[in-house]
Amino acid sequence: MAAIVASCSYGEPQHYDAQQDKDLETILEWYAEYDVLRPLLHRHLQYSDSILVLGPGTSALHEQLYESGYRGITCVDFCGKVLRARRKRSADAGHSSLKYQHADIVTGLAYEHYPYNAIIDKGTLDCVLCRQTGEEDAQQALTVIHNNLKNPGTFLMVSHSPPDVRLPLLKRVAWESIQVGGRLGCNCVAPAQQFWYCFASVQRLLMGKRSIRT
Repeated sequence: MAAIVASCSYGEPQHYDAQQDKDLETILEWYAEYDVLRPLLHRHLQYSDSILVLGPGTSALHEQLYESGYRGITCVDFCGKVLRARRKRSADAGHSSLKYQHADIVTGLAYEHYPYNAIIDKGTLDCVLCRQTGEEDAQQALTVIHNNLKNPGTFLMVSHSPPDVRLPLLKRVAWESIQVGGRLGCNCVAPAQQFWYCFASVQRLLMGKRSIRT
């Protein structure tokens, strides 16, 4: 498979530790913002769902999900400095039930007993792929994601790379189905960049499909 992204420091916590506190506290959407993703998320999420947001960084996605009525949200990031900034914002905004976990998605989370109905990745795997062992680490991260989804569960991946580049990686994990989406418009930091999305679902016990709202 062709190289997916060029090597850079985005996949290492040191890159973010070196940032100024004020830069991490400022909301910047590097990928598609919530208004663009909201119709897709609304079709696949229930308000009672347990939701994991990977690598929140400087994004407000988890905050906007919370403000839209989703309460079972956990964010995981490998940079403690980022998490401190996000926790402070949550406390200041009164988002009392937002949870945060300091962990690297590649090496695993604190539990692996299928706790989440949905896991959302907005560029985190793209960053993992920047590591020298990027493809190996990304495959391990997808295995961790798969192992943390309930039955049935849904994984949303938003990437700067088109489906024909990302699908070979996704297919290394035994998803029940993969729904390839299209391009996403955005008003984010890099509006000239094209973004794409895919939904992957898991059904370990071959139970009936979960209903999707229209």
